[in-house]
Amino acid sequence: MSINNTMSNAEYHLSDALSASGAKTIAMKSLAHFKYGEYKHSHAFDIGTAVHTLTLEPHLKKSVWCGPETRRAADLLSGDLAVEASVFAHDSIYNVDIRSRPDGWRKDIAALIDLKTTVDPSPEGFARQVANFGYHIQDQFYRRVMTLNGVEIDRFIFIAVGKEAPYAVGVYELDWRTLEEGNAAVKYALE
Repeated sequence: MSINNTMSNAEYHLSDALSASGAKTIAMKSLAHFKYGEYKHSHAFDIGTAVHTLTLEPHLKKSVWCGPETRRAADLLSGDLAVEASVFAHDSIYNVDIRSRPDGWRKDIAALIDLKTTVDPSPEGFARQVANFGYHIQDQFYRRVMTLNGVEIDRFIFIAVGKEAPYAVGVYELDWRTLEEGNAAVKYALE
């Protein structure tokens, strides 16, 4: 078990430990999709990476070309914030090495923060994305990795940022029923 605050994103992705993305693929598709799936680069991925960099790592803003910079949900992104920490654990119940890389970890309020770019950051639009992209699975998977490292997480906060003007922002936490479904999916993936 470990938490590494200096590991690069490229190094993190070289690990064979199961990630939340892998668990979502297994739970929402199949083990075959996970085993033989390929990473597909997209424009949406580039936009998400740019928003992450500008919001969570402003010291790297020269690496991103963009129009006027906008900072949102600033209160959540202050305090004792660890950005993109690489977290590894061994789940002894299922005998699986697992990993996560939360966008933000507010140690002072025991919260994980995930920044999402979206075409529809409204409550209805975000609810659809939770179901379509397995955000509830990600929530529960990340919490599991942190718990195995002895870190208590009380909240998992999603910040949804619109991709188009007026760049609306929604801040969300999932309800307990959705989290129960996510937990069941995580256990299924680990099994």
